[in-house]
Amino acid sequence: MPEVTRFRTAALLVLAALALAACAGGGEDDYGDELPRLNREIAALGDAVGVRLRDAARSTDAELAADFRGDARRLGELRRRAERLEPPERLAARHEELLAAMSAVRAALEDVAEAARRSDPAAARAAAARLVRDAERLDQARRRLAG
Repeated sequence: MPEVTRFRTAALLVLAALALAACAGGGEDDYGDELPRLNREIAALGDAVGVRLRDAARSTDAELAADFRGDARRLGELRRRAERLEPPERLAARHEELLAAMSAVRAALEDVAEAARRSDPAAARAAAARLVRDAERLDQARRRLAG
């Protein structure tokens, strides 16, 4: 199925960007201490999604929808944790860019889940394109934060 391939490609790009997004560090102690923990959790989320994506051809649309919705929910939780961090002043604007990009990726994951739930190939293509675009934005935000 072309949609499954697009989902896999888009999701793998997003997960790679997400795993890298938490690598940035520095600044206040809590900020520098929490980022590695977030990174590990984001990486674990990426690993779990990667396994599901590899096996996506054996999944129903309903299962894919539930998986992507769960991934969006988990990313939202990680984003809320990142939001509670207090970055050093010199990183505050870049941290806000990262938070905005995480929100965009979360919304795109929700759109992918909804397209799968509806078994809507046109919506799936549009959501996958948005997911890739937002993942690139997240990667740019991550690189700017890492400086």
